[in-house]
Amino acid sequence: MRKPFYYLFFICLLGASGTWAQTAEEYFDSGNQKLMKEDYDGAVNDYNNAIAQKTNVAAFFANRAIAKYRLGRYLESVQDCDIALRLEPNQSKVYNNRGLANFGLKRYKEAVSDYTKATALEPTFAKAYNNRAFTYLTMRVFQSAIDDYDKSIGLKMADAASYNNRGWAKAKLKRFTEAEQDYNKAIAMDPEYAMAYNNRGYVRAKLGDYTNSVRDYSKSIILNPRFSDAYLWRGITHYRFGNQEQACKDWTSALRLKNQKAQQWLDDFCTGDGPAKTADEYFADGDKALLNEKWQEAISAYTKCVHLKSDHYMAYGHRGRANRKAGNLDQAIADFSKAIKINPEYDWAYASRGYAKVVAKKYAEALLDFDKAIALKPSYRWAYAHRARTKYYLGRYKDAIEDYNNALKIDPNDGWSYRNRALARYELGDAVGTCADLKKAKELGDYKAEGLMQEYCKTRGGNNQRTSNTTNKYNTGLSSSNAEAIQFYKLGNERLDDEAFYDAITRYTQAIWADARFKEAYMDRGHAKIRLKDYRSAIKDFDNALLLDINYSEAYYLRGKSKWLLKDNEGAKADWLKAKALGNTNAKNMLLLNFSIGQDQKK
Repeated sequence: MRKPFYYLFFICLLGASGTWAQTAEEYFDSGNQKLMKEDYDGAVNDYNNAIAQKTNVAAFFANRAIAKYRLGRYLESVQDCDIALRLEPNQSKVYNNRGLANFGLKRYKEAVSDYTKATALEPTFAKAYNNRAFTYLTMRVFQSAIDDYDKSIGLKMADAASYNNRGWAKAKLKRFTEAEQDYNKAIAMDPEYAMAYNNRGYVRAKLGDYTNSVRDYSKSIILNPRFSDAYLWRGITHYRFGNQEQACKDWTSALRLKNQKAQQWLDDFCTGDGPAKTADEYFADGDKALLNEKWQEAISAYTKCVHLKSDHYMAYGHRGRANRKAGNLDQAIADFSKAIKINPEYDWAYASRGYAKVVAKKYAEALLDFDKAIALKPSYRWAYAHRARTKYYLGRYKDAIEDYNNALKIDPNDGWSYRNRALARYELGDAVGTCADLKKAKELGDYKAEGLMQEYCKTRGGNNQRTSNTTNKYNTGLSSSNAEAIQFYKLGNERLDDEAFYDAITRYTQAIWADARFKEAYMDRGHAKIRLKDYRSAIKDFDNALLLDINYSEAYYLRGKSKWLLKDNEGAKADWLKAKALGNTNAKNMLLLNFSIGQDQKK
């Protein structure tokens, strides 16, 4: 791609009257002369003098904007164009010039807007179309760039740069034959155009024309011996067509010219790597290393594959998996995204990117990826199962169960989904369903199921020797009078004593289902969650207990403890102060130990 000529336009004045106006015009004329001689500082000074005498002439500001643009003072140039347009609103040339200044500020959308206004005022304004085309090219909006170059060329503004740049946009859209035709025209108009030869060399390689591709790169190097990209790409072309020795020489030359991209090619292919391999052979090497859990070796092989075949979407996808296995989550997500960009129908890449985002705890983003994978492949069991797990992490247990159900419809022998559906059922207080799923998972060979059964289900089936009349050691006067709620609550206390925390949570949840105003059940369920280090969820339970009883000192104390463990020291302090005021001794001790509150009284 070559930058176009910057099409700026002078504004001229006709006629004048009065001593002051004449003097201002003389300064203006002098500024114009200096502008044409590239004395931009001198031009700005003259325009300043003209404006000092006469502040309502749009041309003075419009031409000063040009001089400031040439000095790289883009923001000031925009400001002068703004004033000129306020004085004379319908100046297409000034809109064009402001577009260039906005481009210099990298405010590409604003630049496009300015060029659009210029062409609306002057539909045959070829140079504004050309400038807008280059802006679209910079924004990588390739089809819009092509459309604008078509317009400017159709309006008889056909220069070598326009054909070259349109060719570049077409090459990016993989319209290689059309791109080659544009480069032919650019070279016909400017036979010394090194970049056009380089670009034509690229598309000819893509079209399989090795000989002419190398010839074009060589011509580009002759015209510009320091053109490092031409050495780089000629080397790539040599390598892809089997000439490894010449490729290494070219990459070495590119590196001498400070082309850092050449280093990777040299490292990959010119350091005793053995006989040249095809992209597919490197891909197979990567899969073999991945199967053997050699993550870095796999990453290296897939990298070589995409060096040789940049649109090999499966290589990007499999490299993403290797990066995830190696713990490189950001790179893994980037690789899956690249694979999706090349092939938007690649359902496995969506699901795999979703999984990587789950590991990175980007749950909301992960759900979107699993949704897309399932939309592309409605029978995708793995995507359903991992979408379910994501919903579980978000506390959407019923939704998670629904997805596990879908996964199990597709594969009834999926022990993993049975085991994880059990966990979701557990959170909803379905102890019977939990144990049934864990039993099924164990039968299907899930290696974690038996351990979870011992934790969640060991009191079921007549093995519990305790009676339901066990004295409640946590509270003497309970807030609930519902016999079923109290029964579940006491069972929860027993499980808490046994340190079977998940089962305790299930019992407390059943108690809450029976009586939603059972404050002790909320408080002790929160206590069990603290033991499982689920502090945020515990805080929600303490919040509910305090909504039911604002003077519940133990709930304040335990909520403060949860906040302390989450390193919310100020929140913990506030809760412990409330608990202390209500006579809670534990809170008093924590304030003394951690904040020295009450130290003087102790002394």
